[in-house]
Parts: sequence; C-alpha cells; structure tokens
Amino acid sequence: MKKKNWDSISKNTGIFQVMLQAIILVLVLISSLGGRSAVSLTFFLRIIAGLALLTLLASSVQAIISQRKIARRQQAETELEEQHSFLSQVIDAIPNEIFVRDRQGCYALVNTLAAEYVGLTVEELTGALEAEVNTNQAQVDQFLAEGSRVMDSLEPLFLPEEKLELPDGRIRWHQVSKLPLLDPDGTSNRVLVVLVDITRKKLAEEALKRSEAQYRAVVEDHPGFIYRYKPDLTLTFVNKTYCDFFGFNADEVVGRSLLDVIAHAVPENMEKARQQLARLTPDNPVSSHEHMVTNAVRGEESWVRWIDRLLLDENGEPFEYQASGLDITDHRLAEDALKEQHSFMRQVIDAMPSSIYVRDYSGRYLMINNKMPFGPVKIGEVVGENLEDSRFTTDQARHFLEEDRSVMDSGKEQFIPEEELVLPNGKVHWQTVHKMPLFGPDGRADRVLVVLTDIT
Repeated sequence: MKKKNWDSISKNTGIFQVMLQAIILVLVLISSLGGRSAVSLTFFLRIIAGLALLTLLASSVQAIISQRKIARRQQAETELEEQHSFLSQVIDAIPNEIFVRDRQGCYALVNTLAAEYVGLTVEELTGALEAEVNTNQAQVDQFLAEGSRVMDSLEPLFLPEEKLELPDGRIRWHQVSKLPLLDPDGTSNRVLVVLVDITRKKLAEEALKRSEAQYRAVVEDHPGFIYRYKPDLTLTFVNKTYCDFFGFNADEVVGRSLLDVIAHAVPENMEKARQQLARLTPDNPVSSHEHMVTNAVRGEESWVRWIDRLLLDENGEPFEYQASGLDITDHRLAEDALKEQHSFMRQVIDAMPSSIYVRDYSGRYLMINNKMPFGPVKIGEVVGENLEDSRFTTDQARHFLEEDRSVMDSGKEQFIPEEELVLPNGKVHWQTVHKMPLFGPDGRADRVLVVLTDIT
C-alpha cells in the first residue's frame, strides 16, 4: 500500500515540475520584452494563471484516477481472498481426500481430510515431500511414477481400487483419480489426486464373499436336493446332491429352463411341477409336496418331499425361487410298515372274542374293538365319548370309573372272575373283567386297558 501511495506522489511531483518549468519560461519571455508593454505582461500573466489552473486540474484528475485504481485493486484483492477462502471451504467439505503434488512429490495443496489421513495438519503437509511423510519407499516411487506419467501424457489415471498402508500399520482401500493440471504453456507440472475411501465397501465385499463361501459349502454338503431359478424358470444353481442323484453336471443344467431339466429327469412329473409353480404367489410364497423320482445312478425309485419357496425383494416383487428336496423313502417305507402293522393289529383286536377298550383317567374312550358288551357299534361313534355319555347308567358309569382310577392310581392289574352287567335293554350278562394299567413316557399310569369276556 505504501508503494502505491509513493507512485501517486511521484506522478503529482512530475506535474508540478512541468508547471514550474512553464512559469520560468514565461518569466524569461517577459524579461525579454523589457517592460515595453503592460498588455503583454497582462497577457503572459493570464497564460501563467491558465497553466497553473490546468496543472491543478490535471493533478486532481490524476489523483482521482489513482484513488480509483487503488480502490479497484483493493476490491479485487478482497474478492480474490474471499474466493480463495470459499474454495478452501468447498474442498474441505468434500468427503474425499484431495491434494495436489508436483513432479518432486511436493504437496502444493491439501484439504483437511488428506492431512488427517497421514496424521498431520494442512499447514504441516503443505510444502512437504511425499518421501518425508511416507516411510514406504516403494509406495513413494509408485506415486511419483504415476504422477509423472499423468503429467507427461496429459491423460487422467483412474484406479478402481488401491491398497494403501498407513504409517500406523492400518490398511485402507481407495478409489484413485489422478488428473493433470495445465500451466499457461499447455504443459503440466502438477497432478490433482482425489482419493475415495472404499474400505468399508471392500470389507463388506470380503465379508460377503466369506458368507457366500460358507453358504455354498453348507448347501453343497447338504444331504438334500437344492436348486434355485429365476421367475423365467432359468436355473441359477444346483447343488452336488441334486446332480449326483439325477446324473447331471452343474454346468450342464445351470442356465437351462427348469421345465426342460424336469422333462429330462422326471417327465412323468411335468404336470405336477406346473401345478406346483402356479401355487407360489407373493401371498402364498411357500408350498410343499411329495412325489416319486427315479435315481439315475441306481435306477431305483425314491420318495422326495419338496419345499418350494418364492423369494421376494424389498418391494415385495418375486426375484428368485428356491426348491429343496429331501429323500424320505425310508420314512415312507417306515410309515407304510407302521400302517400295515396297525392294520394287522386292528384285525387281531377285532377278531378277539372279548370286548377290548382303553379309557383315560377321565373315563374317555381312546380305543375300542367291535365287540362292545351292549352290541355292535360304530367305532367312530364311541371313541372320544366319556363313560357318562355312553350307554351305561349313571351308577354303572361311576362304578366303572372308580375301578379304572383305582387301577391307574395303584399301577396294579385288577381281575374280577365274575361280574354282573345289566344292559340298557334289561338283559343280564355275566363277564370276567381284566383291567391293566398303561404307562406313559413319564412312567405314570394314565390309561387303563379293559378286557371283558362274556361268560353268560
């Protein structure tokens, strides 16, 4: 500011010097006239006054111009400082690390995040060399080489991911962009570097890969059949158990239509498959069914229980289906054997000449054969009834229930050689009564088996 004022003073001094020289010239001219004419003197004095006035006017104009120039320069400097401050705030507000380095690796500009990344302040990092803040010489050489390549080629460099090790040993992953900054002559001696921290994304991807690997291991080792397919029925995955059973290779079926694979493996189940697929809707996303399939290796037929599941996205729209099947052949065979045994035992019980039934502690019938003492009955009409609701009188029902409970409470059998029974029609029957306690899993007798033999 002092230099600017001095320049203005210097210019004004020059004007006064010119004015002084003009006055001296006029005085010389007057002296040469020798006082011969008062008119001439008056004329020259007027000239002097005019020159003085013009000089003062020129000086004022020059001062006004100088002041305006100074004001404009000050305003420009203020605006430049404000713009610099604004740009600094913008760069610091960007959630990425931003800095500029020259060919020697000197930091010409850094934002706060970039400085914090290496544990320094902006002031400490600005002007420092990469080699002074990075102890990894291999990284330093790599960064300088990449920067030189960008500046020499004037082409930006983009690295989708780069692994960086911090001074404290922590590992960070970045997406890197390096762009050349041009000088007025069209060359580049500085490079702008923008680092986007993708560490969380990278860690999430690695966790997802581990999870997928674990999921695949579980699915591949699962003893059941598992496959997945898209809404257009294109198979996206089949596990090893499915391939081994049906004689496929995963590469042969993934990408093909599910219906084509079913048509090849179990053509007789095509219609069932279509019906099952039609049942799956967003309102009914899970369905199960059982059917027989043929083992391609052994040529044996097996029963498989399938559970089909429709997978929905966050908007409730179908995006994939999953089917899991379990070989239940042994279970079905055991069920069939149990049913056969049950049928056999039912025939044996019904063929017995005695009346046989089981009642619980409340006197409810749990099982009977077709030889009830009061005549032929439909088993379904009696099972579930209580003694009080059956065909006995109230006193008879109370008597029989007391005997049943006595057997269950004591846990001991009861045998009555002869017992008189008056039927609802008035007829009298004589019978032997054998009551035996039946024990539950907890070891407590909670049922009684009654065998009545007519000895009338």
